[in-house]
Amino acid sequence: MPGDQKSILLVDDVRVFLELECMFLQRKGFNIFTARTGQEAMERVREHRPDVVLLDLILPDMGGDECCRQIKQDPTLSNALVIIVTTSDRDEDRARCIEVGCDGYLTKPLKQTDLLSKIKSILPFKVRTDPRLPISLPVRYGTQEVLDRTSVTLNISSTGMFIVTPKLLSTGAKLSVEFTLPEGVAPAMRTPAEVVWNTQGMPKGALTPGFGIRFNDLDEDKKALLRKFVDDRLR
Repeated sequence: MPGDQKSILLVDDVRVFLELECMFLQRKGFNIFTARTGQEAMERVREHRPDVVLLDLILPDMGGDECCRQIKQDPTLSNALVIIVTTSDRDEDRARCIEVGCDGYLTKPLKQTDLLSKIKSILPFKVRTDPRLPISLPVRYGTQEVLDRTSVTLNISSTGMFIVTPKLLSTGAKLSVEFTLPEGVAPAMRTPAEVVWNTQGMPKGALTPGFGIRFNDLDEDKKALLRKFVDDRLR
């Protein structure tokens, strides 16, 4: 989501929930972090400063409401928007959520449409609109002028790509990338880029390891060729 990608911390001790919601929200263009306990959640919030925290009310070491309270009472963290997920719609559970200052609550089982609607209602954002083409293309990249690393793409759009690799680069890292479209569609394309998300912290096996990048200065003519290539392949 170029320029305005938002991050979400998912907190739940149920692995299946984390895996499913990771994949769903990542496809919507969000940068996702995960935690399975309240203590891990606090560590992730301090480290990554997510825009939204999705907290299960029942966690192994502390209640989601207590975790929310700690976030909201810390002036350096209180800007995070907190949604608490409960297992029932009981009035007492709602009261616990409201008392600690949460920004919203949902009940399990979660419908993905309801989850996205709740996030939309508390967080102004743009869902990624540039179509992504699943394709494996050779790519060369490097953090300096020398393109000393090689890999393949998982997908590509006119504004960015996902590079498959277990050797992750940090969010915000600057790099240069070079790739060539198949069938002589266009000459080799080289552009400065920036890492906008990576798979660090996600459950093992939930997503292909790697990182997503945004092209920072791709020539407009090449961008148009890339957009046409993606659109034609998706038809």
